Amino acid sequence: GFSFRELVMSLKSLIHFCLPGVSEHYRILRKLQVGSKADVIKLLSLTSLTVLFEATGIALVLPILSFVKNDRDPEKFAEASKVGEYIVDMFMAIGLPISLLALCSVVILIISARQTLNFIYTLHIDHIKLRVGRNLSIRCFESILGSNAENIGRYKAGQFASLIQHECQAAASVVRNYSRIW
Repeated sequence: GFSFRELVMSLKSLIHFCLPGVSEHYRILRKLQVGSKADVIKLLSLTSLTVLFEATGIALVLPILSFVKNDRDPEKFAEASKVGEYIVDMFMAIGLPISLLALCSVVILIISARQTLNFIYTLHIDHIKLRVGRNLSIRCFESILGSNAENIGRYKAGQFASLIQHECQAAASVVRNYSRIW
C-alpha cells in the first residue's frame, strides 16, 4: 500500500497539475465578467461548512459507542478518552445531562444541519451556473451580432442557436464541476 508521505505527495502533484487549469478558467470567467469573487467565497464557505458538519457528525458516532461501552456513565466516558472528556465538558457547560438520547440528538442535529447546508449549496451552485451560462450567452450573442456580415454569414441556422444556448451552458458547467472539487 501507500505510505502517508506518498499519499501526500500524490495529492500535491494532483493539485499542482489541476491548479493551472482551474485558475485559467477562473481568469477567463472574470475577464468575461460572468462570475464574481463573492460567488467563489460563498461556494467555498458553504462547501467548507458542509465538510465540517459531515466530519463532526461522523466523528461523534464513535463516542456514542464508547458511551454505551462505558455503561452510559458520564464519569467513565470522560475517563475513557479525551473526546469523551471534551463532550462531557461541553454538555456540562450547556447545562444538559449527558445521555444516549442527548448524544444521538446532537448527532442528528449536526447531520440535519449538514443536509441543509448541502441543499443550500446545491441551490446556490445551480443558480450561479445558470447565471454564468446566461451571461455567457448574452456576451456571445452580442459579440456575434457585433461582428461583420461575413462572419455572421458563416453560421448555419441551427449552429447559431446551438452556440448561444447549448455551448454557453456547457461552458458554464465548468463552474459546477470546479466547485465539487473541494
